[in-house]
Amino acid sequence: MRSLYLFLIVWCQLTMSLACGQYSQPWQPGWSDIEREDLRCYTSTCDTLGKPLDTCCPCHSCMSWEGSGKNIDIEYISVVGKSVAVFAGEFNQSEVYRIQHSYSDLKEIPSNVCDWDKESNTNFFSDIYQIMREFWEYVVELDFTGNKIRRIPDINCLKRLDKLDLSYNNIIHVSNSSFYNLSRLRNINLERNQIKHLDINVFSAPQLNMFHVDVSNNIMETLDVSNMLSLKPFCSIEYTNNKITNLVSENFVLDMNKPPSSGFVSMNGNQIKQFPNFKELLNLTSWEQMGQILDFGFDFKDIPLVCDCNIQPFLEKAESVIETLWRDYMNVKCTSPPEYAGIPVVQMKHDQLICNVSLEDGCPTPDCSCVDKPSENTLYINCANGNLKEMPNISNSAHSKYISLNVSGNNIQTIKNKTYLPLLASFDISHNDLREINNDVIDILQDSCTMLNISDNPKMTELPRKIQYRKTCSTHMNNLLVHCGCDTLWIETWLKQNVCSTDYVFQCNIPGVGVKLAADFHESDLQCKEESIVIVASMIASGIILMIIIGFTVHSFKYELLILYLRSRRRKRNTVMSNFAYDVFISYNENEDHVREWVAKFLNPHLMKSGYTTFIALRDINFGAERDSEVISAIQNSQRFLIVLSESYLCGAYEGMRSWTENEWKYGWYNFRSCPYKKIVLVNFDHIKPSDVDHPVIKAYLRVGYTVDFKNQDRTIMDDIEKKLGGPAVLPDIDARVIENKKTKFSCDELFMARPFQLSPDLDVVDFENDLKYNDINDDYVNFTYT
Repeated sequence: MRSLYLFLIVWCQLTMSLACGQYSQPWQPGWSDIEREDLRCYTSTCDTLGKPLDTCCPCHSCMSWEGSGKNIDIEYISVVGKSVAVFAGEFNQSEVYRIQHSYSDLKEIPSNVCDWDKESNTNFFSDIYQIMREFWEYVVELDFTGNKIRRIPDINCLKRLDKLDLSYNNIIHVSNSSFYNLSRLRNINLERNQIKHLDINVFSAPQLNMFHVDVSNNIMETLDVSNMLSLKPFCSIEYTNNKITNLVSENFVLDMNKPPSSGFVSMNGNQIKQFPNFKELLNLTSWEQMGQILDFGFDFKDIPLVCDCNIQPFLEKAESVIETLWRDYMNVKCTSPPEYAGIPVVQMKHDQLICNVSLEDGCPTPDCSCVDKPSENTLYINCANGNLKEMPNISNSAHSKYISLNVSGNNIQTIKNKTYLPLLASFDISHNDLREINNDVIDILQDSCTMLNISDNPKMTELPRKIQYRKTCSTHMNNLLVHCGCDTLWIETWLKQNVCSTDYVFQCNIPGVGVKLAADFHESDLQCKEESIVIVASMIASGIILMIIIGFTVHSFKYELLILYLRSRRRKRNTVMSNFAYDVFISYNENEDHVREWVAKFLNPHLMKSGYTTFIALRDINFGAERDSEVISAIQNSQRFLIVLSESYLCGAYEGMRSWTENEWKYGWYNFRSCPYKKIVLVNFDHIKPSDVDHPVIKAYLRVGYTVDFKNQDRTIMDDIEKKLGGPAVLPDIDARVIENKKTKFSCDELFMARPFQLSPDLDVVDFENDLKYNDINDDYVNFTYT
């Protein structure tokens, strides 16, 4: 009997070998960079089927050496099932070899196959390891059917391996590193193992060219789509009769520039209840891209398919072509819901398919019912009479964009700005405790919400003004009692322009009139014009009062405002040398001994020591010169005007004449107003309060705080004065060539030239007395005119 069995095996191998050589032709796959001199294809069969070779040959190919491979034997080296491969004869590189050891007690692949088991490579077996290494590149088949092998080690040294049969073993896991580099491997059989998990890209690594893969009758529950698709044509991948309930995609991105090639994938007899969302699994941008992989065949027969909204998008796109594309292996029947049980998917209409959303899947509360209907692109949520006190939280649907929300018959008081409000296509919040709806909510609902029901909310007495931009037929407001007054006259216009059933319209509570149907509300019911006149008159009166207050404030503080303005428009000098003869003109009452002594002994020496050039009338006016002329010239040629303010600074002279200090102040004040480069600094020598000063400008200076308070005990007064003055003019020792390259110097003389008068430092006393009219000098300014 055993002899007959061996004879049949030899005869079958010989027949296959003869058939491959007699009826096949050499075939080089168009996608492969590897020279396949031993690969054959039954081209006549492909011609009969009318298919291109690269599409047809993976299912109708054979090898030129089939039936001629020499057997390598197995020798057990341990009672626990370890073994080594041995060959009795001499190695011949013109031969091919096969290792077959079926239905035995192997628990591992032979230890010296690719030397994967380093622990068994002892001195006792080292010769066997060494001898067999030259065989590995010529092994074309491993057949360990019906053993007890639990894992597949790294066997990438078997460069010419064509077939790997590990069916009927105890393999639990398949790693994507076990044979990822075996580019000639065509057939893998892992049927009837205990496989629970496949690594990603186990059968679709870039180097692989697999034609037949069988992983049927295992115990997998989850399958990654990378093990269902390949960029290269294949014949079949079998996952029949596993326990797969879910297809997943772990970092899988389908390149539509290189879409998957043809092949057949069988998922028959698994536990898939939800139709796979291939758009999401394959990261497609649209369902239309599924047309690019229609060369694939997917067998989903005998699965407990639930015909719900998950299959709707696919049916909607395929409905028009499903009759021509449908295959017998696609003849999947619904098992639930009960009304669709036993109906083939091909006979279903996409608008029949819905999903009942559970609390775990995102339905707001147990009292709400949630139905997703992708054919209408709407998730219907009914929370009527659900004891809600606020708006529910709603998760986005995976199938529909819009939401139809019914929260009628609850105790909701306000509509919060929930993120899903822009998605509401229908919103029923009638029979609640609603107090108001603000304009922002109406704005959000304006575009998408085609039906808004706010009826039967007795505590809502005001309508947001922006509701007038909604059509009344799409806004149900019956049994509302709304205040209608002069401020809501827009209601009359709104209702006239949007004629609809009175069943949808509210009632108006009109002051002095009573309750009317809103459609009967008219402006004539009110006396709004008189109220308008009163409002306008009140606004005018308020405006006049405000102008009076502003005018009084400006008049009372005009000098303070003027000082602030003049200081804000001050410009900093940006020249090499100062345009002024003096840095500081010091003005004080020369008749006060203690003031004169402080200026002469302390102030002026300190400023000169700090580099300031100063002008003091008592010291610097030439003997016999006309004082006013000299003072005018000096002030005009001084950048800062420093006043030492004492109680007698502005006291009048005898016989009605102005004091010298009063004239100095007026010349300095006018220069400050006219030239943006000048500055006035006031030292409050006698601690004078603004209320003690009659002169309006000096009073304003004291109010705005641009002063230096004199305190004998404070030794920093000189530093404060310098800070207010700013630094002295810098006169660097440079030659004329450097100066010529600097910016053009600005002179305040030009400001005086622009006026209808001109001051000249060369005016003598007689000319000045003739030209300057003291009657033109008042408290505000000095007016210089020609005579």
